[in-house]
Amino acid sequence: MLSGEVKNKNGEAIFPATIAVEGTMIGTYTNEKGYYSLELSAGKNTVVISSVGYETVKAEVNLRSHKRFDLVLEENIISLQGVEIYGKTKSQEIREGVFNVTALDIKPMMNTSTSLSNIVNRTTSVRIREEGGVGSDFKLSINGLSGNSVRYFIDGIPLSAMGGGITLANLPINIVDRIEIYKGVVPTYLGSDALGGAINIITKQEKKNYLDISYGIGSFHTHKFDLNAQYVDNKTGFMVRPVIGLNYSKNDYTMYDMEVWDEEERIYKEKDVKRFHDDYFSFIAQLEAGVVNRRWTDAFLVSTTWSTQNKEIQTGNVQTIVYGEARRERESLNMAAQYRKRDLFTDNLDVNLSLSHTLDHSVTMDTAYRSYMWDGSYTDTYQNEILKRGRMLRNYKRPLTIIRTNFDYMLHPQHVFNLNYMLNSIRNDRWDDIDTEFEPSTDVLTKQIISLSYTQNFFNSKLNNTFLSNIISTI
Repeated sequence: MLSGEVKNKNGEAIFPATIAVEGTMIGTYTNEKGYYSLELSAGKNTVVISSVGYETVKAEVNLRSHKRFDLVLEENIISLQGVEIYGKTKSQEIREGVFNVTALDIKPMMNTSTSLSNIVNRTTSVRIREEGGVGSDFKLSINGLSGNSVRYFIDGIPLSAMGGGITLANLPINIVDRIEIYKGVVPTYLGSDALGGAINIITKQEKKNYLDISYGIGSFHTHKFDLNAQYVDNKTGFMVRPVIGLNYSKNDYTMYDMEVWDEEERIYKEKDVKRFHDDYFSFIAQLEAGVVNRRWTDAFLVSTTWSTQNKEIQTGNVQTIVYGEARRERESLNMAAQYRKRDLFTDNLDVNLSLSHTLDHSVTMDTAYRSYMWDGSYTDTYQNEILKRGRMLRNYKRPLTIIRTNFDYMLHPQHVFNLNYMLNSIRNDRWDDIDTEFEPSTDVLTKQIISLSYTQNFFNSKLNNTFLSNIISTI
């Protein structure tokens, strides 16, 4: 076994670098930390190490047993005429891991009018059932399990931290690099108690300047606008990244053979009608700033995210129930900070720390004493539309605090440990501005999850084992 690390003269890991045995088809590549391991037969072997932008190194290695062979590559300032690169994408590495996971590469679908929920719905064993058009409630299941059995994350942080109104349906697609869909067992770094699986959205981590704007128009008065930009000052490491996402639709598609009351004949008749009272509007704005690629940090970022949602409550899959005025509004404000550093204090110890606090306020308005028909007509009643009770203006405030600490330690390229701690504390305040019979209430739920895993990697990644354990405390 030959293993080691490949770095440049600044001590930075080179990824990817190719390590090949001359005259054979044997070879491998470094991981993101610059490490590699290669199964070789005993005796003399000529090893060739190469990477784009660096001088190629050819060395003779006399291998008798396990040997560590570290290299420092010099930068190559001469223009290259032709380069061959051998390696795997991050998505492919994840697919070949020990977990039952599907990794979806989003790059081919950038700047399209599709949503993340539509992309995920094309995955084997994953099903999404929507109750209506754009912005309608949906139910996602993985291998038949749904609800709280499935958790959602963005870069390892619960997606709910961005606000209760942000989902796969309205999150800007242009900020996403890939989606990891775990079916069953979930890795410890997510710090989750999910039994059915998890969806982890990985955002772009490129350290370059760009501006990406897209605008799409669809059927039924649907409009979608996304803006994703980034500026990085390489001298100071300062980075700023604004993100904007807007979705709007009237959802006025045609419903066929709906029963509508005919006043003249005094009977119900089947009629084709357009949906009404199904407008949906969502807006997301995020500003992230900080420093990257400094000696003391790989990334130290602070961000604020504001989102608003205005949704006319849409008629669901029970077509005998028609809503004409009930609506729901939501507004969320999130403030977060994140710190990432490789080789913290010692080699091979990577840390990822994050702190997030979210203020989320939603209001459900149902004040009309009416019963609507599919053609928009109505009759006066003595009860509201949703609960069939008195008028209500129901308020929900849910402040949410999330703390996450994640440590990775590579004892050896074949032995990796992970320790993750997640604290999730949410308060639920409920009251009604109109309904005097509703009793205000306040509930607090605090959940702590400590996860530990040990991963083994043998025979050049052909055999992988992961042992994990979770400790969950709920108050």
